[in-house]
Amino acid sequence: MKISIKPTLIFLLLLSTFFLLPTTTFAVIKFGIDPNYNSEYFISGHHLKISAEPGDVIKDFVTVRNVGDEEVSIYVYPVDAYTMETGGFGIRLKDEPRVLFGKWTTMDEQYITLQPNEAKNLDFTFTVPDNITPGDYVGIFAAEQTDIKDPTLIPEEEQLQSGFKMVARVAFPAFINIPGEIEDKFVFHSFTKENLENSINFLINFSNEGNSMQRVSSSIEIDNLFHYKSFELPKLITDVLPNSKNVEHTNNWMSIPFLGGKFKAIATINYSRYNPSVQVDKDTEEYPEYTITEEMVFWIPPDKTFLISLVIIIILSLIGLTYSIIRKKLILKSLIKYKVKQGETLNSISKKYNCKWKLVAQINNITPPYEINTNQTLFIPTRYQKKKK
Repeated sequence: MKISIKPTLIFLLLLSTFFLLPTTTFAVIKFGIDPNYNSEYFISGHHLKISAEPGDVIKDFVTVRNVGDEEVSIYVYPVDAYTMETGGFGIRLKDEPRVLFGKWTTMDEQYITLQPNEAKNLDFTFTVPDNITPGDYVGIFAAEQTDIKDPTLIPEEEQLQSGFKMVARVAFPAFINIPGEIEDKFVFHSFTKENLENSINFLINFSNEGNSMQRVSSSIEIDNLFHYKSFELPKLITDVLPNSKNVEHTNNWMSIPFLGGKFKAIATINYSRYNPSVQVDKDTEEYPEYTITEEMVFWIPPDKTFLISLVIIIILSLIGLTYSIIRKKLILKSLIKYKVKQGETLNSISKKYNCKWKLVAQINNITPPYEINTNQTLFIPTRYQKKKK
C-alpha cells in the first residue's frame, strides 16, 4: 500500500515545527540617563564639561527616567573611561577598579526603582583630589538595569552571579579639565600593512603620551604606479585620552585590482587637542592641527584566477605553435617540383594532387589574385592531402 502526503500537510508540519523552536528575544532599552540641562557644566545633549581646580567640590545631579510601560530597577554609578585599541573611549564595567573619575565622584543614591514614565534626579558630588595633575580627564555616568532593588538587604555572595548575562546600559560622558601646564605629545609609531586572503589591512599605530585629549584622524590614498589610478579609503576619526599607548587605526582595502601591480600608499594623520565645546559653540577657539604624512611602496601579485587562466592560455598557445611548426616541417619535407602547363590554374593543379589550392599558394608565396604562368615551377605538398571522396 502506498502512502501519500499532501503538500498542504507538509507545510503545516513545517510551520508547527517553526513555532516550537526556541526563540531569541532582544531587550529594548526603555530607560535613560541625562545631565542636568540647567547646569553651568552642560554643553550639549549628553555632555558635561567641568573645569576645576585641585580641591574643588562640585555638586550637581543627573536625571534618570523610565520611558517604558513597566516598572524598572536601575543601578546608577560613575565610572572611568579608557581608550580602546582602535581609538575612541570605552566605558569601564561597574565591577572594574575606579581610579579617576569613578573614584572622585560619589552618588547620594544609586539603586532606584521607577514606575512607568517616572523620572528622578540623583545628586552627585565630584571632589577634585588635591594632588591631581593638570590635564584632561573623561568620566562616565552610567545606568544599567538590575534585579536588585535594595542591595543592603541581600547578602554579598548572592549579588555575585555566575554565567553570561545580557545587561542593558546607557551612559553619557563628563569632560574634566584641570588647568595648568598642558603637554600635547602625540607620538607616531608606524604605518604598516597586513595581507589578508582577499584584502589588505593598513595599520597606523600611535600614542598620546601627553596630558591632553587628542582628536586624531587618518586617511589613506593608494596610487597604482602602472595605471595611474588612485583609491581612497574611508577617513577614520577618533578621540584619544591622555596617556594612551599603542592606539591603532585599521583601514581595510578590499577593491584590489585584478591584475595586481606596483602601488604607493600615502597615509595622512591629522591631530589636535580635542575641545568638546566646539561641537555646540561655533565661536569656541579650535586648537591648531598638525599633520604627519607617511608613504610605503609595495607589490601585489595578480589574482590567482587570472594567473591560472594566463598559464592555461600560454600552454595552449605553445601547443598550437609547436603543432604548426612540426606540421610545416613535415609539409616542407614532402614537397615535389611541378612545372605549370598551359591553361592550368592553382585549382586544377591542386585537384590533380588532391591537396588544397590555398596551401599550394601559401607554400609558393602566391598572393591574390592567385595567377600563375606557364612553365612556372611550383612546390606541391604530397603530405596532408585531401582525402578523395
